[in-house]
Amino acid sequence: MHMKAAKRMIRYVKGTLEYGVRFGKSYNFNLQGYSDSDCAGSDHDIISTSGDCFILGSGCFS
Repeated sequence: MHMKAAKRMIRYVKGTLEYGVRFGKSYNFNLQGYSDSDCAGSDHDIISTSGDCFILGSGCFS
Protein backbone atom coordinates (compact mmCIF):
# COMPACT_ATOMS: atom_id res chain seq x y z
CA MET A 1 0.00 0.00 0.00
CA HIS A 2 2.83 2.44 0.85
CA MET A 3 4.77 1.59 -2.31
CA LYS A 4 1.66 2.26 -4.40
CA ALA A 5 1.21 5.66 -2.71
CA ALA A 6 4.91 6.51 -3.21
CA LYS A 7 4.71 5.66 -6.92
CA ARG A 8 1.62 7.82 -7.28
CA MET A 9 3.41 10.76 -5.65
CA ILE A 10 6.45 10.33 -7.90
CA ARG A 11 4.22 10.28 -11.01
CA TYR A 12 2.53 13.47 -9.80
CA VAL A 13 5.85 15.26 -9.20
CA LYS A 14 7.20 14.07 -12.54
CA GLY A 15 4.15 15.51 -14.31
CA THR A 16 4.40 18.90 -12.58
CA LEU A 17 8.10 19.72 -12.93
CA GLU A 18 7.35 22.82 -15.01
CA TYR A 19 5.05 24.26 -12.30
CA GLY A 20 6.44 26.82 -9.92
CA VAL A 21 5.95 30.02 -8.02
CA ARG A 22 6.85 33.16 -9.90
CA PHE A 23 8.32 35.90 -7.74
CA GLY A 24 8.33 39.36 -9.26
CA LYS A 25 10.38 42.31 -8.10
CA SER A 26 8.97 43.45 -4.79
CA TYR A 27 10.13 45.96 -2.22
CA ASN A 28 7.64 44.63 0.32
CA PHE A 29 9.07 41.14 0.85
CA ASN A 30 6.90 40.01 3.77
CA LEU A 31 5.56 36.58 4.61
CA GLN A 32 1.78 36.52 5.05
CA GLY A 33 -0.45 33.56 5.83
CA TYR A 34 -4.18 33.07 5.57
CA SER A 35 -6.33 30.09 6.50
CA ASP A 36 -9.98 29.18 6.54
CA SER A 37 -11.84 26.16 7.85
CA ASP A 38 -15.36 24.84 8.09
CA CYS A 39 -15.86 22.21 10.78
CA ALA A 40 -18.38 19.61 9.62
CA GLY A 41 -19.93 22.10 7.20
CA SER A 42 -21.54 19.47 5.01
CA ASP A 43 -24.71 17.94 6.48
CA HIS A 44 -24.47 15.06 4.03
CA ASP A 45 -21.10 13.58 4.99
CA ILE A 46 -20.05 15.75 8.00
CA ILE A 47 -16.54 16.36 6.63
CA SER A 48 -14.47 19.31 7.74
CA THR A 49 -12.77 21.35 5.05
CA SER A 50 -9.87 23.74 5.33
CA GLY A 51 -7.51 25.71 3.15
CA ASP A 52 -4.54 27.97 3.49
CA CYS A 53 -2.42 30.30 1.43
CA PHE A 54 0.99 31.75 2.17
CA ILE A 55 2.36 34.75 0.30
CA LEU A 56 6.02 35.66 0.18
CA GLY A 57 6.58 38.96 -1.61
CA SER A 58 4.50 38.65 -4.78
CA GLY A 59 4.25 34.83 -4.98
CA CYS A 60 1.57 32.68 -3.39
CA PHE A 61 2.39 29.15 -2.26
CA SER A 62 0.86 26.74 0.20
